[in-house]
Amino acid sequence: MTTAVSRIQIEQDIVELLSALDAETQLLPIPLSATATAADTTSIRSTTLDRGNPSTGRYDGMIVKIVDDTGAGPAVGETSMVVSAGYDGTDKITVSPAFTAAVISGQQFLLYPPRWSPEQIVSAIRRCLRATRIPAIWAPSLVADPDLSLDATLATHWTDVGAITTTEFVTAAANVLMGEKAIEVVAGAAAGIRSASFPVHDVQSVLVSVPVAVSAGSMTVVLYRATTTAAALRSVTMDETAFTDARFVEPFTDGTEQAQLRFLAAEAASTFYISPHIIVQSINTHAYALPSWLVNPDDILGAAFSPSAQGAENTYNYIPLSDFMRNYPDVRILRSDRDVTPLRLQFASRGYPLYLKVLRQAADLSTDSATTVIDRNWLTLKVAANLLRDRGMGEWRRVAGEAAQAGREAGYGVAPVSVEERLVLG
Repeated sequence: MTTAVSRIQIEQDIVELLSALDAETQLLPIPLSATATAADTTSIRSTTLDRGNPSTGRYDGMIVKIVDDTGAGPAVGETSMVVSAGYDGTDKITVSPAFTAAVISGQQFLLYPPRWSPEQIVSAIRRCLRATRIPAIWAPSLVADPDLSLDATLATHWTDVGAITTTEFVTAAANVLMGEKAIEVVAGAAAGIRSASFPVHDVQSVLVSVPVAVSAGSMTVVLYRATTTAAALRSVTMDETAFTDARFVEPFTDGTEQAQLRFLAAEAASTFYISPHIIVQSINTHAYALPSWLVNPDDILGAAFSPSAQGAENTYNYIPLSDFMRNYPDVRILRSDRDVTPLRLQFASRGYPLYLKVLRQAADLSTDSATTVIDRNWLTLKVAANLLRDRGMGEWRRVAGEAAQAGREAGYGVAPVSVEERLVLG
């Protein structure tokens, strides 16, 4: 795995590879840069366009895409097309339709080789990612979306409590212990955020385990009875700057039918972060709905539990991941494909949080700025090979061989990374 790379960067790499195979564009750098500010919104000025002594019709019909945001010119992702006889023989191409603003000096853009378009390349990138499975950890929970990955909108599964200052998703590595993002809460005393209510039985006891980091003030993790007489069943104080697990077992009182998890500031001007996985698991055997993205039970590689290892300063506080996860074989998969919920997982938590080791589809890149941790070189080569193969161009075999080598170097195609839609060489 590599550092995150954006879709526009991957697209740029693919255009560079395709341009090298095309006589019309192989002399041009990828990306190009405007060398002067255009006088209107239907042209681009770049002295680099004169490489190879091109004719006025050299770039006709080629797609242009803006790939960086200078703050004054067109936005990233804006596209246009070079008009007939659109090159002036010096440094200007004329395009249609017009950009939203004049392309300014220094702004970068892509010039796509003939018969290629951004839509084709983006579609191929997304198709490749949908066919790729990468290792992931997921924890079953009575709380909806315990790894915060199912929805980009916080309010879908979480509700503000009291007069908060800020509640939002954050992705900075310092504020996320596990998963792709965490919840930031900035609030005064008794204000914060809560989960949606989840149904329970009053004969159950549950394990709660949640990593929290507090950067200012302090906070409490509350298991809350939402029915009968609403009340806190257990409150755990947290004030550590480093991520700390709030972990405890609590029985539900008589008449409890629904419960919530609440994360509330314990004093004025508190700031804290709630990271995956947000776990509420039954001590007794329970069947948990598996997430909609997990459609094949064979993508479950195993189950493991995390012991409570080293205790932290406050009661029911533990240092997370301070002991090795232990394999836990006693889980069952219930599968009934015509059910509304076709897959369920049965287990008893035994007082420690249980996690699944799974293969999960690589993140889709639905915008130019969206990022992936998939190896940049492998993804570029594999998508390019697919595009060339679909066009019936013989170069696809060479590029596919390079993709296979890049995949081996990245550890792809062998457990635990699964790559579907493999290219057959020869």
